Amino acid sequence: MKSTKQKEIISIRPLKVTDARYYPKWLANPFISKFQFAQKPKRRTEKEQKEILSKILKNKNEKYFLILLGNCPIGTTSIIIDEKNKCGNFSIMIGARKEWGKGYGRKAIQLILNYAFYVLKLNRVELDVFSFNKRAINIYKKVGFKIEGKRRQKVFWNAKFYDEIEMGLLKSEWKIIKV
Repeated sequence: MKSTKQKEIISIRPLKVTDARYYPKWLANPFISKFQFAQKPKRRTEKEQKEILSKILKNKNEKYFLILLGNCPIGTTSIIIDEKNKCGNFSIMIGARKEWGKGYGRKAIQLILNYAFYVLKLNRVELDVFSFNKRAINIYKKVGFKIEGKRRQKVFWNAKFYDEIEMGLLKSEWKIIKV
């Protein structure tokens, strides 16, 4: 799937075990790790990451994708599917920090939401985001997610407690994005 509304082409493709090579650099960056885990960077080797990917990619209810800017990997996105309730739990990581703030994450979100609603036939997509991740919250709102609740002081990071924000988007609220 591709989006050509920007000068650079953003696309997603299914994640492969060989994509493990990108994770050590991405997750070693404290700016990335902060928003993914609210803790110090995960120090994993490529081998450890391959083992993790080998396990998670076998689950048919978990769909993982590599986000590409042209041919260059810049992050990952996923949908964990609850088939019974036609719901998916969404996540995204733009691991290439130099690509932050350029709209690529938003385009990737639009691609994965189209996939979730029109290929997987989900009725709802939801996510959790740390309250200090204002940039992500704003992007999620721009693509249509609504704040549905919060888990008060759920996350302890940098000697302070933060809320975890729950957001959701229904298929009926999603506008089809031509990609």
